[in-house]
Amino acid sequence: MLHTFKQLIKRLICALLYYSGLLFLFKKWVMRGKAVVLMYHRVIPETPGLKTYSHKGIIVDEKSFEKQLDFLKRHFQVLSAPEFVKSLHRKIPFEKPSCLISFDDGWIDNHDHAYTQLKKRNIPAIIFLPTDYMGTGKLFWQERLCNTMHILCKDLAQHAQLLGRMGFEMKSNDPDHEILKFVSQQKNQSPETIETLLCDLEQYMHDQNIKFPLENMDSYLNWDQVRAMDSNIIYYGSHAQSHTMLPKLSRDRQRNELSHSKTIIETETGLSIDSIAFPNGDYNQDTLSLCEECNYKVAFTTQRGHVSANDNPFMLKRVNVNNAVSASIPIFFCRVLGLL
Repeated sequence: MLHTFKQLIKRLICALLYYSGLLFLFKKWVMRGKAVVLMYHRVIPETPGLKTYSHKGIIVDEKSFEKQLDFLKRHFQVLSAPEFVKSLHRKIPFEKPSCLISFDDGWIDNHDHAYTQLKKRNIPAIIFLPTDYMGTGKLFWQERLCNTMHILCKDLAQHAQLLGRMGFEMKSNDPDHEILKFVSQQKNQSPETIETLLCDLEQYMHDQNIKFPLENMDSYLNWDQVRAMDSNIIYYGSHAQSHTMLPKLSRDRQRNELSHSKTIIETETGLSIDSIAFPNGDYNQDTLSLCEECNYKVAFTTQRGHVSANDNPFMLKRVNVNNAVSASIPIFFCRVLGLL
């Protein structure tokens, strides 16, 4: 009830700021000489019978996405990735309030839904690809774990001993919340520890003859789909190879992640790749120096904020977009401007 009330108040305040014109005045001030890089992940239509195990914080429904594109086209200069990089390296302020649309992870719905809406409006975007996952049928560990936990939590009594050994507790009547909390806690673990946990769970399910449901929409682009998208609309960058948080790796392994992913994308597409988005937004000093060594021109984090001409090109900020912060155009506009 309290959450619903807060959401209603947020909607009302955003609508008041929008329809009074105050947001447009604020935009002239806060966006002077700047660009905003919007960070999308998934664009999914409402499809009965299909389920995603991705976190809600990376999902935008297709109808909302359409409205957002129309709004951006009217009120911002939407740049292609090459135009953005060129403007940034000129080291002079962006001429108009500008926007770059980016997608992390290379989900298949980037092709099936996002690209359709972008092409219809002739709006460019860049997709950051984790090359180990393209066309392989593999999933990020978060989706693998979330999927497995949802299946096991359908019969808590039967699997209580296993779940208890893992440190999972059902402290509320909301399995989705408890599972997401458990998955988030695993981010602090090493890649090897996470993989061991997943293998143990999947072996348990195999031994118990528990089947994964086939009807879900969690998969990544394959290279044919990557090549099929109009190269004047969709540009590509690296999201490393394994989608592992880079600071957890040695300098040599980071170098391999940055260099090999760049080479693979260039080989598969025939395009020059000069942009990277750090997995989970994480980086350290090794990461930053290796970006230059591997001939990237820009690198994107997940830190919130706008981009100015004098920003470090390897520490660029973005604004994440999901359904919770884009339920209406006034809310979306507040998010873009940094008010939410």
